[in-house]
Amino acid sequence: MDKDLRADKENLSQAFEKYLPNRPNDVEIGANYGHMEGNEIRIYSKKAARSFKIFAHDMLVAKIDDEGNIDYAFKRDIESMIFTVFAPIFMLIFGCGLGAGILQIYEMLLWAIPAAAFLLCNLIKPKKQREDLLDCLLRLVELSNK
Repeated sequence: MDKDLRADKENLSQAFEKYLPNRPNDVEIGANYGHMEGNEIRIYSKKAARSFKIFAHDMLVAKIDDEGNIDYAFKRDIESMIFTVFAPIFMLIFGCGLGAGILQIYEMLLWAIPAAAFLLCNLIKPKKQREDLLDCLLRLVELSNK
């Protein structure tokens, strides 16, 4: 997808206010919501609270400059980072290290290898969700250019 997007900042702000809810309570699960503050745009998709999909939850962050050029990137929110990066690494280090140190079972350190391989699954990008977020941004840019 071409990242060369242009839009008028004022029209884009009006399109956000008119067509995109800014609170997750106002949308159904799977729908998009977001907000625009100054030059920064954030678009999220609502996930079910009790779903494993929330662990790889991305958001679209875009910045619009004074000429109207939009540069966007996909990022993970803080809750997703905790569940996909920090907690698994902590559990891996703590569990294998504690088990090997206290229980004197040094083979437990070998359990870290498949566990680390499993943690690589966290690098998988949710392609469908990213496409939906980008479609939402493109639709808002199209509405702002009318």
